[in-house]
Parts: sequence; structure tokens; C-alpha cells
Amino acid sequence: MPSQKLYKCGSLTYTTSKLVMVFFWLFVGGTVLSVCLSLPGSLLPVQLRVMSEANPGAAALSDRVKIILLGTIGGVLNMTVCPYISVVSDMRRGKWGRRIPYIIMSLPPLVLSLILFAFNRQFGAVLSRIVQPWWNTTPLTMTVLVLGVTMFIFQFFNMWVNSVIWYLFNDIIPPEFFSRVMAVFRIGLSGSVAIYNYFFFKFAENHSTIMYLVGAGLYAVGMGLMCFFVREGEYPPLTEEQLRLKNASLGERLVGKIKGFRDFVTDSFCHRVYTYRYMMGVIGAISGAAWGFGYFLNGELGINDELLGKISGVQGIIGTVGIMLASVLTAELANRWHPARIILYNAVFAAIVALPFNVRWLFGTYPPQVYAIFCIVSSVINVALSGLLVISEQPFEMLFFPKSKYGAFCAMQALLRSTPGIVLGVLVAWVFDMLAVVLTNHGIHPEFRYRFISVWALPWTGLTALMAYKVYTHWGKLGGYNGFQRPAPWMPEGHETAPNLPCRPVKPHHLLKSLYAFDASFALFIILIPLYAFWQCRWRADAETALFKHYLLWPGIFVVATALGWLIVRQQLHARAAKALAEGNGSRIGLLHPWLMLFLFIPHLLDLANIIFCNFFVRGLFGVANLTMTAASLFLLVVAIAVLARMERDVAPPPEPEVAEQKQA
Repeated sequence: MPSQKLYKCGSLTYTTSKLVMVFFWLFVGGTVLSVCLSLPGSLLPVQLRVMSEANPGAAALSDRVKIILLGTIGGVLNMTVCPYISVVSDMRRGKWGRRIPYIIMSLPPLVLSLILFAFNRQFGAVLSRIVQPWWNTTPLTMTVLVLGVTMFIFQFFNMWVNSVIWYLFNDIIPPEFFSRVMAVFRIGLSGSVAIYNYFFFKFAENHSTIMYLVGAGLYAVGMGLMCFFVREGEYPPLTEEQLRLKNASLGERLVGKIKGFRDFVTDSFCHRVYTYRYMMGVIGAISGAAWGFGYFLNGELGINDELLGKISGVQGIIGTVGIMLASVLTAELANRWHPARIILYNAVFAAIVALPFNVRWLFGTYPPQVYAIFCIVSSVINVALSGLLVISEQPFEMLFFPKSKYGAFCAMQALLRSTPGIVLGVLVAWVFDMLAVVLTNHGIHPEFRYRFISVWALPWTGLTALMAYKVYTHWGKLGGYNGFQRPAPWMPEGHETAPNLPCRPVKPHHLLKSLYAFDASFALFIILIPLYAFWQCRWRADAETALFKHYLLWPGIFVVATALGWLIVRQQLHARAAKALAEGNGSRIGLLHPWLMLFLFIPHLLDLANIIFCNFFVRGLFGVANLTMTAASLFLLVVAIAVLARMERDVAPPPEPEVAEQKQA
């Protein structure tokens, strides 16, 4: 009989069948982790809404209380517990390994916290009766207190699991199978949550108790079985420095930590290119600080839990398919176009073009069924782009941050991203509480305040584009495609050179040809928007006739601006490409990548078409606002192309293939 092929990872040796079983148990653990530990995040907003409706005007359920429960507690623990557990688990040596013991230790508290979430109202009522002799409080206040304590316990130990389970793959999976198991794991994560949202989220309001209890049981069994059947191997002994720190006195540890933190900060901010990259994340976190109230916004828009669950479920399935397709079909494109170009082009495009639609909900809503169609169609339109971004983000970070201190730079990025969510989350909640009072005084339902979530994001999206511009230009000045010199003052050379990817230069004739595709796209919408506006005026005249002049006026202004702007930008792009072609320099500085531009551009155009279609089902001011913002986004597409063209001016192009081969030889 032929001998079985063996696979090794450190001291671990697997046959094919044993490796498949390890994959299976990791998949089981990841699935129960994604579903069961996402329950508080999905069910708690529903519980808070029900409590608010049962106790209108209760101070205990202000937006400040909601954001503390939904975001602040987790943000604080993410900044503190995750780094600590990561370092401590690295230095643990024992019979059960260094990662699994922390998963096992966190299992009972997590199960207990899910049970406490299930019976929060009962515990609140009991505590209210117990403390009545000393504190005259209501069951609602004590229920909120129970939720706060429970959320702290849950998030504290949730950080343990989510810190170490990702390191477990690197410790026990043979390198040649790492990408496969990670792909399967991520598909399991997103697919299981999609199924939960589609089939079970609709029961959240009336059956949250049983959902928490089932989740607690599944997590205990599934994660327990994973920890039992998955084994870690033997790890190299600790270094002398690690042993010294582990056995040092409390004072020595404190001094060492202070010095280490100082070096951590100094190294992380050793060059402005890193600062700009951090700022992209910080501004993104600031922009999203108000989205902790996203569930309440959906409720205010008339989307019930059943429909919201189905929308989220279908979007999750589409996203899962997108990751699968991206892994198979677009992996080569990520290398050809370069991850840095993909991520930063998209950051500029998304930030600029999304600007006008951040305020559309102030003017009205879609009917629920139309809203569902809009969300699902948008997910389908962006599935390929989303998949490309998912597989490009991590390679970009690996090519951008210094390899010698990659973990430290990622930790600083995560730390800075978490801070705005903690500080500004409470500030935003205070603003929303004040806004509720103002709206009530003006005869507007206070729940309308959640439509201002997107208004909060409005000024930050432009800053995100600016930071992406700064990152790209400084990255180009430090070598860019020809070998990015990552600043690293702790190295003898003062830098680290990022490996070159097989990135292909822009061909001028390709850019010249792609301009015709842009011409046709802009021309189509420049004709389509006025025709649609005319249809509104001609065939839908009713008591709102006074609004119809606006269907032509405001969209018409942006349509004219789009036509003029594109003529100017096109002329500049054509001149650059023609000059590069005449000089025979296919990698001339300042040429946009035409295929990536179309890859980003077409989904935005299809999104605009989706909005125009949905506009058939709305009337009045919301219809005018929707059409106006569609025309404004068309104009901002031209602005985004102009910004990207300016970005490319200072970025060194990738070498021609033959030049790269000569350098390697």
C-alpha cells in the first residue's frame, strides 16, 4: 500500500484525513462564534427599542445610554484587553497550548452573559425590589444596569476569543493550506450570519429570550467540541528577554512597559505617510460614529425586523458569493492593478461620489418593498468590486507597513480607529438627545433624528478622500510601484524595501480607448436624467404641480455642470495620454489606470440607474431630492476622476516588464 502523504506544521504532523477533521472542527468553532457571539449586537437594539416604546421619555433609555451599551463598552475593551491577551498568549506554554486555554477560560463567562441577556428584564425587576429600601428606583433603570454589567462581561471575554482564534490558524495549519482554510472559514462566518438574519432575526422582538438561550447552548457545545478535538503542538522555548519579562518584578515590568510604549508610539509615527494612513482610519471611524443607531434608522424608515433580517440575509449571501468569486476570478487583477492603487482609488471614488446621498433620507423614504429591492440590487451591482476590495486590503497593509514591526503598526492603527468611536460616540449620542428635544418642540416625531446619521458623516467623507490623496502621493514619492521604501529608522538602512508585484504599467492607447466608454456613459445619463424629469412633469401632474419645475431646474444644473466638467477633464486626460504615446513612454507619470477606473466607475453608474428606477415609486419632495442627488453624484464622478488624475501626477509608474526582468537578472 502506498504510504499516506504527511503535512507538517511545527511539531504537528497530519495525514489528509486528520487535516480534514481539523478543518471541520475549526469551521464548527468559527460558525458558532460568528452566530452566537453576534446575538447581543443584533438583538440588543431590538430590546432597547421595545423598552423605549414601553417607557416613552424614560431618561434611562437616552441615546447616550444606547451608545454606551452598543459601542463604548466594546471600544474601551478592544483598546485594552485585545493587546494584552495577544501578548500574554504568545508567552504561554502548557499542555493545552497557548491559544486554546484562553478560549476555554472564556467559554463559561460568555455562556453566562448570554443567559443574563436572555433574562435581563427579570433580573432587573428582582434587583429593583431588593434595593427599594435603600434606593427608590424603577425596574427599567435596574434592567439597564443589568444590561451594562452583562455587556461588560460579554465584551471582556469576547475579546479573548476574537484575539486568539485568528492566531490559532497560524499555529496549527500547514502553510500550504492556510489560504484555503481561511477562505472556507470566512465563507462559513458570513454564510452562517446571513442564514441567521434571513430566517431567524424576524423573531427578535418576541422571542429574544429563547434565541439567547439557544445561542448559549450552541456556543458551549460547538466551541467546547472544537477545543477538545483541535490540538496545538509544542512551541519554541521563550527567549531570554521573554523569560526575563515573565519573571520580572512588578516594578521592572512597569518600567519595561513604559519604555516599550514610548518606542511603540515613536516608531509608529516615524513618517507622515504612516500618519496619513492612520488618519484615513480615524476619519472613517469618526464618520461612522453615529451608525451605532443604524437599527433605529431602519425602524424610522418603516423597515420592520422581518424585512430587515431578509435584506441583511440576502446581502450576506451575495457578499459570500462575492468573496468566493473574487478569490477565483479577480486575484490576478489585484496583482496587475496593485493593491495600493485599488484601495486608494476606491477610497477617493467612494468618498466623493457618496457625498450627496448622505442626506437623502431627510426628504422622504422608499416604500419598504422598494427599499428592499434597492438594497439587494445595490449589493449585486457591487459584488465584484466588494470582493476585489476584500482580497486587496490585507496585501496593501502588508506591502505598506514595515514587515519587521508589522504587528505594532497594525495595533496602532486599530488603537486609533477605536478611540473616536469611544469619545465621539457619546458626543454624538448627546447631540441626538438634544435633537430629539428640538424636533419635539417643532411638532416633529423625535425618532426623525436618526435620519441625521448620514448628515453627521457628510463632512468626514471629503476628508477621507483627502487623506487617501496624501497617502498615495507620499507612497509614490517613496518609491511606489518601483519598490516602496518603507520608512524604518530602527533599521541600519533607515528603511525597508517592499517587494515588487507583477504590476503592469498603463498603456496610453488603452487610456485613449477607455475615454470613449466614459463618453458614452456620461452621455447616456446626461440624456436620461432630463428625459426622466420631463416625464415626471408631463405625466405625473397633480396637486404637487409646484414641485415639478424643480424636477427640471436642479437636476438640470448638475447635468450641465457634468457635461462641461467632463469636457475639461477629458481634454486633460487625452492630452496626457497622447503625449505619452507620441514619446513612446508607456509608463508616463500621470496616466490613470483605465481598466480599474472602469471597474470602479461602472458600479457607481449602475447604482445611479438603480436609484432612478426606484424613483418611479416615490413622489413629491423626495422624488425631486432623489433625482437632484443622482445628478449631483454624476457630476461628482467627474470630480473624482479629476482628483485621481491629479493623484497620479506625483506617483512613480511601475516599470515595464522587460525592465523589471533585467533588474531581477
